[in-house]
Amino acid sequence: MKVLQIGKYYPPHKGGMETHLQNLAEGLSGHATVKVVVANDYVRMDRDLINDVEITRVSTVGEFASSALTWGLSREIAKSDAEIVHLHAPNPMAMNAFLRSGHRGKLVITHQADITGRRFLKTLIWPIWRKCMERASAIIVSSLTFAQSSRELGPYRDKWRIIPMAIDFKSLNGVPNRDIQVIRSRFPGRIILFVGRLVPYKGLQYLIEAMKDIDATLLIIGEGPEEARLKLLAGDLRGRVHFLGNVQSLGAYYRAAHLFVLPSCEAKEAFGLVQLEAMHCGLPVINTALSTTVPEVSIHEQTGLTVPPRHPVELRNAISVVLEDSDLWSSLSKNARQRAAQFTVESMTEQMLKVYRGVQNSSSKCDFARQDLLRNDLITSTDSAKVP
Repeated sequence: MKVLQIGKYYPPHKGGMETHLQNLAEGLSGHATVKVVVANDYVRMDRDLINDVEITRVSTVGEFASSALTWGLSREIAKSDAEIVHLHAPNPMAMNAFLRSGHRGKLVITHQADITGRRFLKTLIWPIWRKCMERASAIIVSSLTFAQSSRELGPYRDKWRIIPMAIDFKSLNGVPNRDIQVIRSRFPGRIILFVGRLVPYKGLQYLIEAMKDIDATLLIIGEGPEEARLKLLAGDLRGRVHFLGNVQSLGAYYRAAHLFVLPSCEAKEAFGLVQLEAMHCGLPVINTALSTTVPEVSIHEQTGLTVPPRHPVELRNAISVVLEDSDLWSSLSKNARQRAAQFTVESMTEQMLKVYRGVQNSSSKCDFARQDLLRNDLITSTDSAKVP
């Protein structure tokens, strides 16, 4: 089987979509010929071979509404002889490039998030988006709850395939104890950790406000356009709120911390892969009751606590409860490790190959059995968190 993956960017470019694309491409590489085409960070085309996956980064001349303005993407798609084209969305520029390419392979789309806000942009790209969705043989969604809550996916219910994302934890393991101790010496006391891009939908302003009444240190790892504003909001808390940028050994920070918080406040946060990283390292997670898969990854009162978004008081109370109750912390930590272990790249790969084979063998777009793929044992609408 030959598979072409189309994404926005690819690591070392940072982001949840990029991490997922790499995990999936490398997982599939042992079962299929996998090629990836994405935008470059520069005005040139680059080709790399990384872990048996051929990566083509097409020339990028700028960015508009979080989408790369590429040169040559449709040409690269047209050149591909893949039987399966897997497009990771939202990515309107790539959708347009696929349609323009005239590629005749079966199309699979991973729908990571609805397009929120940007009403004018949505109106502009809607015909392209709709054509791609109609052309698709299958639409991958990370949970049934998310699919059911999506305003965009309703007309395509017969194409839904539920496959949770997964992550390769190898880079987080084997951390020297001295690295952990260096972090704890630098930041004595209890450590709260956030990892992610510094953008509005991450809700960091609410976490910073919650920190006013919490006796702990908040470490913020990541970069983004909101950094200057967030530092101003931290104000007098700068002694307890530290912006670390990007770090080399992320595993050491996860293992030095006592709690992980993902305070996202918009449905743009579709899954929250960083939750899995934290849970793998034994950290209880405080997340928010979004309509996406986020609260189904770390489950309320099992692996952490879930609070309403944009609510610093509830956020503060949840953090305090977990930090002050050692028995609760131990129980959540144990459960977090066990749950993270279920989200394996091997399982995700196996489920994706099943979709590919069904699509490949079908005579029409959606005539293969889907019942077993609409209910995923890991994440379904029935095991959603009982959130406040």
